[in-house]
Amino acid sequence: MHKHIPSVRAFLLLLLGLCLSSAVRADDTNVTLSKVNRGNLVYLIVNLTQCSEATVTFTATLTNMTSSVPLPRTVELTGPKSTVVAIFAPIDPNAPTSSKGTFTWEYGRRLTSAAIPYNYHLPYHDGPYKVIQGAHGAFSHNLGSPDAEAIDFAMPIGTKVYAARPGTVIGIRFDCTLGGPDKKWMEDTNYVIIKHDDGTMAEYLHLLHNGVLVSVGDRVTLDRPIALSGVTGYTTQPHLHFAVFMLVEGTNSQSLPAYFQASNGGIFTPREGAYY
Repeated sequence: MHKHIPSVRAFLLLLLGLCLSSAVRADDTNVTLSKVNRGNLVYLIVNLTQCSEATVTFTATLTNMTSSVPLPRTVELTGPKSTVVAIFAPIDPNAPTSSKGTFTWEYGRRLTSAAIPYNYHLPYHDGPYKVIQGAHGAFSHNLGSPDAEAIDFAMPIGTKVYAARPGTVIGIRFDCTLGGPDKKWMEDTNYVIIKHDDGTMAEYLHLLHNGVLVSVGDRVTLDRPIALSGVTGYTTQPHLHFAVFMLVEGTNSQSLPAYFQASNGGIFTPREGAYY
């Protein structure tokens, strides 16, 4: 089992030097913020790489500067590309200026309508595999947390992972090689993020190094493997973390219950300790 890395990446941004620090590792560069000085103007630029959709929330405390947009600001971006999200200009060009603030992001966009009920398929075609932590699990899927409805399936490294629901790949990571039961590995997790047609998303975590089998923008169906399972990130054993979520804003997401389709036509919620 594991403690899921939050999909929010929070950074302290000190403009005029652009000093970045973080409570989590900042080596996931799928969404980054940079600044460009042009004369006495400061341009804030969000860069999307292995990501086709992200919602970004940022703010800043300005000294002798004004912002081209109201702060705090939340913007929904598409990529991969770079977008200017704000321009800071001096009030008195002859006096010192400074600005510092925060920058957070989440995959996807906020829902514009209600989520559509869906009976998911198990994210693998073999098995059965044991559920080592279910929804509301005491280890890290605590009620009220971003992972409240997540499910952890124990499985051997290299097991083929399939989409549990058709959708479009909006984010991937495959460069991580490390993992173990230490929080220092919290951000070293390979993953695939799939957006469903109703705007909800599913995340598939702890994947094998170079084990992602899809690209950003791919349309995936139930019969196409998307990745190979692994043991990257903060985890005590090889397993697949699966969760469905919706975006609230650029600072947090909400975990959603996932109901699965049974072979007899019924539906079920995976129980901790059971095999499926």
